Amino acid sequence: MRPIPSIFPFNQLLGAITKMKKHYSFYDSTVVVVVSLIKLINSAGIQQDLSTFNIMINCYCQLGRADTEGFAVFGQFLKLGFHPNVVTFTTLLKGLFLQGKKIQALKLFQKMVEYQYPCDSVTYRVVINGLCKAKDSNAALTLLRLMENRNIEIDVQLYNMIIDGFCKEYNKTNEALKLLELMRQSGVKPNVITYNSLIYGLCISDQLNKAIKLFKDMISQGVMPDAHAYNTLIDAICKKGMLEHAQELFDTMVTKGTHPDIVTCNVLMDGYCLQGKMERAKRVFDSMVAKGHEPDVFSYNILINGYCKAKRLDDALQLLEDMNCNGLKPDSVTYNTLIDGLCMVGRLSTAQDLFKDMQGHGQNPDIVTYIALINGLFDNGCFSEAMELFYSMVKNGLKPNVLIYDIIIRYMCKSGKVNEAKELFYSLPNKGLQPNARIYTTLINGFCKNGRLNDAENLFAEMGQKGIIPNDHTFNFMVQAFLKANDSSKAVQFLTTMAERGILRHAETISNIVDMLAADDPNNENIDILRNYFLK
Repeated sequence: MRPIPSIFPFNQLLGAITKMKKHYSFYDSTVVVVVSLIKLINSAGIQQDLSTFNIMINCYCQLGRADTEGFAVFGQFLKLGFHPNVVTFTTLLKGLFLQGKKIQALKLFQKMVEYQYPCDSVTYRVVINGLCKAKDSNAALTLLRLMENRNIEIDVQLYNMIIDGFCKEYNKTNEALKLLELMRQSGVKPNVITYNSLIYGLCISDQLNKAIKLFKDMISQGVMPDAHAYNTLIDAICKKGMLEHAQELFDTMVTKGTHPDIVTCNVLMDGYCLQGKMERAKRVFDSMVAKGHEPDVFSYNILINGYCKAKRLDDALQLLEDMNCNGLKPDSVTYNTLIDGLCMVGRLSTAQDLFKDMQGHGQNPDIVTYIALINGLFDNGCFSEAMELFYSMVKNGLKPNVLIYDIIIRYMCKSGKVNEAKELFYSLPNKGLQPNARIYTTLINGFCKNGRLNDAENLFAEMGQKGIIPNDHTFNFMVQAFLKANDSSKAVQFLTTMAERGILRHAETISNIVDMLAADDPNNENIDILRNYFLK
């Protein structure tokens, strides 16, 4: 009779399989196979040890089933007399955090501390990382202090996790900066990842000057910025419209020996496109190609969007052709941008051809595509075609949103079909949609333009009853309608109400109304009321 083999070589093989990179498309099925193999090994009479059970728990955790099968295996090996080790608990903690079960993970960790189960630096790292990913960086910081009290070594990676967590939470960048100082005081040297997180946090919280200062501080501390640091800062500078500064930083990047990547070029190109400087944007694009960087779909989309905004549709369409020639598949953003741009300049026929073309290339139109084309058809007076496309969209299984109904209601009002617009508006809740300030304003404007001021006032009152705050356009439409109806008293009364509610903030609007009233009747008593109440 053959001796039963040791479990050890099986553990080595199974453990290696579960450590394969998760980006492999077959990873989940491989993990399932590992679980099946362990069960097969068990049925063959090969005795499992703690490592085998830990591998099995890890498999269930990777499959997002830590809270069910993971703990079932945990209970099973406790019954068999095995004692969990630090790997067991750390694996379960990681699995719970992966599932988004922060509370359960913290309860398990507290039990570990309470019953003095072993915790190593990996355990703390898993919990801190889980808390930061769950946007609870304050709790992660508390745990870091606990580690300090227990004389557990804290390395730069742990600090980086919490700093990055704070930077990604709303209004917590100052806490991240304080932690940077604490880090330095503790003798832990910040690295490029530390600075990258902080620069990103400062940029997204609109603290560009601080981000630039930190960037300079980074260099003075002997930490060389990488492409990510430059990209983040160049992007933020471009968004502020400071293109010359962005170009200077780009040039510095090259001079200092940091190679711009495709993201750098995309960011700079987008900055030029936002300013309508298409020749400069195209120069960046061509330079990217000349230096061996293959433009991606995002690169083309940026340039196509810029050309569409500049109403240079032939240039935009040429880029689409270039994409196809270069074997790059346009995505829905490419088509949506082009269709919207074509509709804006009245090239409906080309837009409709492109709509068919995208489907022929396996790209299904989404809600944004339909909105662009439906709006374009309405803009060009093709009411029946627009509605036909709308019904086609619904038939194809796409659920209309409030924005698309806003477009339809606007054009119903424009063509005098105010009753139909009103009926459609009040049918929205039955369709699972709640009207917002924008669509209320659209219908109010429709009522005003069609001389139905009572309906407009009632709808405005309804907004207040439902807690929907009117925007500047809402009261501007109302005031203009009252003035057009020669009811300046009502206009002033309405403006006063708006001011009392804290909605009216633009003195320029009042100044324009004063000028209008004075032009019609210089002695109008409401002029003094407006001047004294709003413009003093």
